[in-house]
Formats: sequence, C-alpha cells, structure tokens
Amino acid sequence: MKKQLLHISLGLLLLSPFSLFAEEVALFVPKINSKESSSTEEIASSTNAVSIRQTFTECSQQAIEDRDTKIASSRALYNGGMSKSLTERKNREKVSVAIKNEDDKKMAIKASIEAYKNQAKAAQNTLTQARKLAWSTFENDVEKCHELENLNLSTETPSGSPAPSLRKVEEKESKSIGNTIKAQFETLKSLFN
Repeated sequence: MKKQLLHISLGLLLLSPFSLFAEEVALFVPKINSKESSSTEEIASSTNAVSIRQTFTECSQQAIEDRDTKIASSRALYNGGMSKSLTERKNREKVSVAIKNEDDKKMAIKASIEAYKNQAKAAQNTLTQARKLAWSTFENDVEKCHELENLNLSTETPSGSPAPSLRKVEEKESKSIGNTIKAQFETLKSLFN
C-alpha cells in the first residue's frame, strides 16, 4: 500500500511542472473577457508586456542571424583558403618529386610542406579571430536588446503608472514554481510520518 502511494505521489510530483508550464504560457496573453481583469489598464499593461517581449525577441533573433551569418561566411572563406593551400602544396610537391638531385628534392618538398603549414595556420587564426569577433558582436547586440527592453519597460503605461518588469514577473513565477514543488514534497513527506 505504501509503495503504491509512493509511486502515485512521485508520479504527480513529476507531472506537476508540466501543468505549471501551461499556466505560465498564458501569463502574457491579455484577458479581455475575464472577471479578473475588468479594467482596461490591466489589459493595456499585459498587451504592453507582450509587445515588449516581441520587440526583445525580434532583436535577439536578428542578433543570432547576424552572428551565424558572419560565422558561416568566415567558415566558407576558411574552407576556400584551405582548398587553395592544399592545391598549391600538391602542385609544389609534384614539381619537387621531379627534381633529380636528392638534396634539392628534399629541400623543395620540405619548403612546400612548410608553406602549407604556414598558410593553414594563418587561415586557422583568421577563422578563430572572425568567430571571436562574431560572438563578441553578438553579446553586445544582445546586451543592447536587453537595454532596449529595459527602456521600454521603464516607460509609463497610459494610466501613468510604470509598466511591470517582465523579469520581475518571471522571477516571481520561478519562485512560485519552486514553492509549489516544496509544498508537494512536504505533503509527500508528511504521508510517511
């Protein structure tokens, strides 16, 4: 009996975050016909929150697009450069093999290999620098998106009161989820005492 109760309780505990997620998603949808949000100020506030979230999302999406486009183009340049370097090494080594003098042949092969190594190293360094620059630019762009979001949040709503901070609402939600899980755990614990 206790095992069955334990299994049921653990199952409910594991499924509860999914039901909370459904409630969380509906947070930013304006409630027009609801008794809870009868005033137009609350509707405007929640619509404003959705609008600010969309602006932040679009800004973030553009930053991601820019970052990955830059990384892809630098990767394409790297691949083209490496392909050219390999072709040059192949052609130099072919010419080197045809040299009759063994010492000159070894020096020519060694020179072609060293030239390839230097070109490959330079291409790799260029790729690394381009990736670092793309990521740095991305981080700056996302920071600007956060600044834009905070600027939009700090503007006043039509009622004259400041708009609610989305981050504060999200923090409250995560705390309430944590408290719910704690309460469920305490209930489960009390069943075995």
